[in-house]
Amino acid sequence: IGFLYFFLNDQFLQEKYQDMIKVVYVQNIDNLEVAPFKMVLKDVKPSKINFTKILSLPEYDSQWVQNTFRPYEIDGYFKLSNAENVHKIFGYPDTIEECQNGNNQILLLQLDTDEQLGLIFGNNGRLFVYISEEDLHCQNFSNVMTMIQDYNN
Repeated sequence: IGFLYFFLNDQFLQEKYQDMIKVVYVQNIDNLEVAPFKMVLKDVKPSKINFTKILSLPEYDSQWVQNTFRPYEIDGYFKLSNAENVHKIFGYPDTIEECQNGNNQILLLQLDTDEQLGLIFGNNGRLFVYISEEDLHCQNFSNVMTMIQDYNN
């Protein structure tokens, strides 16, 4: 048990730089103190996050879906798996374009463009943070891979 913090460098948001996020894991939470909140990102609104378990599905055009479902079932699968404002920790990524993030990469965080929160990633895009299986197992969050995908491409 612990806290996982994500620090976003907003100077790189509209670019597609790898190092826009710093991830810090704090395992020992016994001596944490409440500190005054200082808003650094001027356009992002503070928001309460509620965690719920949801069904995380592979993308409708993935090889697994193509091999598992009949053609007439895939349209229903697409409607089931196609959600808006998808913010998540772990699960299958909801990518906009085909992604070559490597077979041993796990989705750590996905943030969707959400105008209510002031989160805008390119042209209605998403921010993805991936971590290798080995780094996750070792709780090494210094080598995360970050990418933004949007509808400009």
